[in-house]
Amino acid sequence: MFDNDGFPGCLVIYGIVILIVIIVAAIVSAVRITEFDKSFDRGEILLQGQVIPLGTEGNPVAGDIPEFVPEGGGSFEKYPRLFRVSKCKSYTLPEDSTGIYAVTPYHQPEVVEITIPSQVSGAANVCVPEGIEVTVVIWSK
Repeated sequence: MFDNDGFPGCLVIYGIVILIVIIVAAIVSAVRITEFDKSFDRGEILLQGQVIPLGTEGNPVAGDIPEFVPEGGGSFEKYPRLFRVSKCKSYTLPEDSTGIYAVTPYHQPEVVEITIPSQVSGAANVCVPEGIEVTVVIWSK
């Protein structure tokens, strides 16, 4: 089926190397996120976010964000996470949330509209005008 020229052996070695690189990258990423969260808890990372309580609408405050902020997923968390928003996106809130904090490096923070449901069980919406993408750092209050 295969010649004895070492071709299948090379594929196995390349596959193992790629797997190792993926595992190392995942570990490094997890460590960076953990260190960011610990630094935030210790007050070493200072972010001044606009408070948007449950049942209200608002805009983030314009401000600087750290060089590294972990990417957010489909929900807001206790720790700041970076969200890249185009059009409208919905996110869930943590169960104990009373609102969120939001900051953006975008020079016109008023274009980012954030609607927080009156109950934690609802979805929070973050919207920007069509045709632009805005980076927003959001964390739960």
